[in-house]
Amino acid sequence: MPVFDLVTEGWLRPRSGDGQTIESMGLREVLHRAGDIADISVELPTQWPALLRQVLLPVVVDALGAPADRRAWADGFVRGAFSEAELDTLDTYLEDHRSRFDLFHAETPFAQVAGLRTAKGETKGSGLLVAAEATGNNVPLFSARTEGDPPRLAPADAALWLLHAQCWDTAAIKTGAVGDPMAKSGKTTGNPTGPLGQLGVVVPTGRTLYETLLLNIPIGVQGRLGSPSGGGPSAPPGRAGRHRDCWTCGPGSRGESGSSPNRPRTAYA
Repeated sequence: MPVFDLVTEGWLRPRSGDGQTIESMGLREVLHRAGDIADISVELPTQWPALLRQVLLPVVVDALGAPADRRAWADGFVRGAFSEAELDTLDTYLEDHRSRFDLFHAETPFAQVAGLRTAKGETKGSGLLVAAEATGNNVPLFSARTEGDPPRLAPADAALWLLHAQCWDTAAIKTGAVGDPMAKSGKTTGNPTGPLGQLGVVVPTGRTLYETLLLNIPIGVQGRLGSPSGGGPSAPPGRAGRHRDCWTCGPGSRGESGSSPNRPRTAYA
């Protein structure tokens, strides 16, 4: 069985302050060097918020917790990087959840459901993950590739496009999975647009990746954010195709003046 460990394998391409792309890094090294890295280079701009909200922010908040108050947040911002104690905690967290970050794990593959299949055992090409590729009724104008010629994706690229699809996927009839009670005649209907496609995106951005992470972490919400779905059993087939949200405020939520925001959920379940 192949292994691609996102904790250590180089799948993220950081950029330095002068805009130069640095050698690819794994998730652990990116967090260790967050105070020196400007941001992450991606193939399509919409991959960046997907990576931020599906992996980077949930890992940091679930491991370290959110700042208790504005003073705690400001102290971290002035420091400009994770402390040694915080890095030790992040390392322990990543080690404890290591199997969840293996793209090809037999039981808990990153951002996927193991054993997911259709009644007829059909498969589709890798182009289904890539927003600009021609697949089915999605035929970009002047596309240089057809559905019969899917792109060859390295594991690093496939992981990013997988996150992107879960955040931005279009609303449509989807192929039904075996065991999904919502499936009828091998199809599911009523599938919504991905959460980022529904909301639109504004990402406060700092001078470094560390500052960007802090600027996107809510303050004083301990005990109200829940925990990433990656900590529990894999989702059943009936939920496998349903988009997961992070901590966007839905109906009935009320920021500082009231009820708790929705639980954060990540794509590494």
